[in-house]
Amino acid sequence: MLKNEIHKKVADKVIEQMKTHGTDWTKPWTTKGLSDEHIATSMSTGNAYQGINTLILGIEKAVCGYSTGQWATFKQWKTRGANVIKGQKSTMVVFFKKINVKDEASDNENDTITIPLMRTFNVFNADQVDGYEPPVYEKIERREPQTVANQLALDVGAEVKNNAGDRAFYSPNKDFINMPLIEQFKNDNLYASTLLHELGHWTGHDTRLKRNLKNSFGTQDYAYEELVAELTNAMLCGSLNVDIEPRPDHAKYLNGWIEKLKNKPETIFRACAMAQTASNYLIQLQEDKKTIKKAA
Repeated sequence: MLKNEIHKKVADKVIEQMKTHGTDWTKPWTTKGLSDEHIATSMSTGNAYQGINTLILGIEKAVCGYSTGQWATFKQWKTRGANVIKGQKSTMVVFFKKINVKDEASDNENDTITIPLMRTFNVFNADQVDGYEPPVYEKIERREPQTVANQLALDVGAEVKNNAGDRAFYSPNKDFINMPLIEQFKNDNLYASTLLHELGHWTGHDTRLKRNLKNSFGTQDYAYEELVAELTNAMLCGSLNVDIEPRPDHAKYLNGWIEKLKNKPETIFRACAMAQTASNYLIQLQEDKKTIKKAA
């Protein structure tokens, strides 16, 4: 499958999810995070999927109603003594690898350049096979969502100003997050997922991950940054065991996201990569803080 075809196939899947669930489009694939069994995981490596594959498999799990996040190829299930049930459809995931090729612009025959290689392969969920008994996972202890979000903001050093206004936003110029009072939100999950969304923007500051945050409201660049922040929010909700809640004001961004994906399908790949980087950045900062505390 050609690179452009891969981009379009994935973008079409995401657009369908957006149209079906509206501003709630990320919730179905992040809600069930109560134990490790729901995290999209490769059975061959034991590692959680990253970036675009998190989104692809999360959507497929939500649409098909799978009870587990365990995935493997036909052959990999076979080696585990399990068989894919006849008639089951596989799910495409994407594999990225860097390879060295000759630099055609150089006169030196030994000069090479590194290019990314994109390939796809197909996997099946554990619910699609016979002969496999999934392990019993220990349920993750559930903490108050606003406590988890506030603790993350505190640990990474983000300045959060709570006031009785009606706006939640991140100011890149003054480098602070503005949040209404928790009492103004309909529930704690909405407060938490709103704060995590703004923390997604916070990572893009020039002193951190250096994304373009100085874009005008209503532009495609503005919508793109919102997409990155929303995906970061979804990934963080999955990692921190918070039920994601869509913000009502995100309705005005949705058409911009859909239009961007239609015109440039590769957008969702870049946005997922940036969101994964942002999510990993925040979690790592928090882990570093914990390590320093233990050492002290």
